[in-house]
This record gives sequence, structure tokens and C-alpha cells, in this order.
Amino acid sequence: MTGSCRVSLSDAMFSTAVITASALMWVSYGHHGLVMTLLAVIGLCIFGDVIEVLRYRGSLSQRIKDIKVAPVEPDMPQEWYFVTIVLQAAALLAQLIGGLTILCGLLLTFIYGGASTFLHLRYYSGSCKENCATLLPTLSILGLVVCTVLSAPGNGIGYRSVGIHDKWGAAAILGVFGIFGACSAQAFCWYMGVRVIDAKEHLPIADPNK
Repeated sequence: MTGSCRVSLSDAMFSTAVITASALMWVSYGHHGLVMTLLAVIGLCIFGDVIEVLRYRGSLSQRIKDIKVAPVEPDMPQEWYFVTIVLQAAALLAQLIGGLTILCGLLLTFIYGGASTFLHLRYYSGSCKENCATLLPTLSILGLVVCTVLSAPGNGIGYRSVGIHDKWGAAAILGVFGIFGACSAQAFCWYMGVRVIDAKEHLPIADPNK
């Protein structure tokens, strides 16, 4: 890599779609529009994590090739995807069945505002600046989560279910769960021995005769 801070086309397209859909749904349906958008986006994320589990491979060859183009994620164990799938599914159920917007937001902030953000910054293969460029999809989802929580009625079941009565309290507890998510991600990576991918450790020795 050249050290430049570039956002990939797929990340830019995903984030633009999330932001555009959220804005349109907010204008059309208000808070309920944001809830519908959030459920759809998280459903897609769960589907992506399931695909990662199904095609899990120990080989790093493809990511080693990609590392020349952009920072790549570490070789995460399957347990990481199992945990994120369970937490995201729990968040969806909390919103769909109980209308527990705050609980849904807390679980998703734990993942996207804490664990995923920390993983990108600490364990992706680029510099801190380069790794920041990979955060656009995560931050777009986090922004949608925060907007959904803060747009919910303060006297509704979503707030009352966790004993919160105002937007400031909701914002504060979201921040706490984000920090908790980052700390949990670090503990998980330490325990599972996750490392930043170093291309020099895996690339084959060049044949001087070629």
C-alpha cells in the first residue's frame, strides 16, 4: 500500500445506500421509518455474517493478495461471527417482538460502536489513518442506530423498559455500551490469539529465475 487513505467503492456504495434510505424513510415515516431501515440493514449484516461462517477458510491467500490494495481484516475465528450473529438477532427480536428500541440499540452499539470499530482500528492491516478509511460502513450503521434510538418517544416502552426517561440518558448508556464493546473485543482477540495480518510472514519467497 502507498499509505494513502482511500475508501473502497463497495464501502462507499453501502454507506451511501444506508444514509439515503434512512433519510428518505425518516422524511416519509419518521421514527418508524428509521426502525424499518435499521431492521433491513441489520438483516443484511446477519446474512453476511452467516455467509462468512459457511465459507470459513483457514487460508489467508486471498486476503494476502488484497492487502496490497487496502487494509484487510484479521483472520477471525468462527466464534467471532457466531457471537455477532446472536447479538444482532437478539437486537432484531427485541425490536420486532417487544418494541424495545433502547435494548436493540444497546446491543447494536456494543457491536458496531465498540467491537467492530475497535477491530478496524486496532487489528486491520493498515496504518491508523488507512484503517479509519475502512470504518465508513460501520459508522453509517452506528449513525442509523443512534438516530433510531434518539428519535424514539421518551415515554414509550423502548425507554421505560430500561428505566431511561430522556434522550441524554439514552445517549449516555449507548456510549457506555460502546466502550464495553471495545473492551470486550480486545479481551476476545487476546484470548483467541488474533493478530494483525502481516503479508511478509505469508508471501512466498520470490524465485529469482522468474
